[in-house]
Amino acid sequence: MRILLLLLGLWAAPLVAGEEAPADGRIQFQVTETEAVANDRLRVMLQAEAEQGTPDEVADAINRTMTWALERARAVSGVTVQTGEYSIVPMRYKDRPLRWRGSQQLWLEGGDVAAIAGLMATLQGRLQVRSTRFLLSDATRAEVESRLIDRAVAAFRARAAQLARAFGAAGHRLYEAQVITAPQAAVPMVRARALAMEADVAAPGLEAGESRVQVTVSGSIVLEP
Repeated sequence: MRILLLLLGLWAAPLVAGEEAPADGRIQFQVTETEAVANDRLRVMLQAEAEQGTPDEVADAINRTMTWALERARAVSGVTVQTGEYSIVPMRYKDRPLRWRGSQQLWLEGGDVAAIAGLMATLQGRLQVRSTRFLLSDATRAEVESRLIDRAVAAFRARAAQLARAFGAAGHRLYEAQVITAPQAAVPMVRARALAMEADVAAPGLEAGESRVQVTVSGSIVLEP
């Protein structure tokens, strides 16, 4: 996420043509353009877990499960596979012998939602799904931001001209400006789509939904008498 510090804008009340301009002739303001875009990537975190009487038994169980999962995940084209946090900790229960519990994360990410959903169904036989998240690819976000920058700059220039006219100025010049790009939170999913896959466990119903991409142009102009 790229977020720059916003200038504190002067939010002017409705102006009347010919109203006296600020003493230094400088006005600060900002404009924002937003677009909802369909998410095109899915990120999933699964976890192998085990509890046994000794650390070695836990490690062996987790390692066997993760080896099994990695073999299947790597066989699916277009899916990025990455292992994550691995831990083994003691579990002390009242009136019970000491036990050990361990876990290791497995991250999957890609643009083929159906393929990842099918892989999830396969891996759920031995791993637990801990989180799923839809997001925009870098290429899609860059394309949308480029389009929004053009719109936001055009809106900033139009607002600058409007303010100059409202204050009765002969013209204006740009004093400073910043372009701020910041993705907003994903729009909540409102429906599910069944993905039919051949697996022992039915594939989860997933719908990508949308994310909102936002571009703000913030700056100031100097009014010319």
